[in-house]
Amino acid sequence: CGAVSSWRPYSPAFIRFDMPASMRFNRLLIAMTAAALAMCQVYPRTIRAAEPIRHEVYVWQRVWTEPVRQAIQTHHVAFASIVPLCAQVDWVRGEAQVTRVAVDFGLLRETKRPVGLALRIGPYAGGYSGTDKTGLLLTGLAKSVVAGAQRNGIVPRELQIDFDCASSKLDGYRVWVNA
Repeated sequence: CGAVSSWRPYSPAFIRFDMPASMRFNRLLIAMTAAALAMCQVYPRTIRAAEPIRHEVYVWQRVWTEPVRQAIQTHHVAFASIVPLCAQVDWVRGEAQVTRVAVDFGLLRETKRPVGLALRIGPYAGGYSGTDKTGLLLTGLAKSVVAGAQRNGIVPRELQIDFDCASSKLDGYRVWVNA
């Protein structure tokens, strides 16, 4: 009666320590997969915008050809707003080269869509100031672009300034925008 019993209480556990290691690993993997799938059902990854996404169009053309005009006439109803390129500044041997775009403001008025204006500034290696030659040129150009649209019956909803620069130059860009 002094026999040693190998009796163990019944364990309903899915993973028991008296199982071989490979079986414990497989069961643990199954349990983790089931938990992950359950979480996907509880927390679905549905991302919804607070409001419908606006479809805006950039007319990034230096020359408004007949196909450009036809595309705007045909498709303007699909867009919440239209933003034409109005001027571009490039730098050649350190000097500003300004290209103005002959935007068809009459066509933009006919669309009855809000209009933004775009001014593109190419890569710039100089210093940044709102009051030096470059700063004065850019602020004058920005004012001229807005005034030109207004003279042609467009009330611009925005002026977008697209400066092609490295992120290290953004502080200089901020100087120009504040000017």
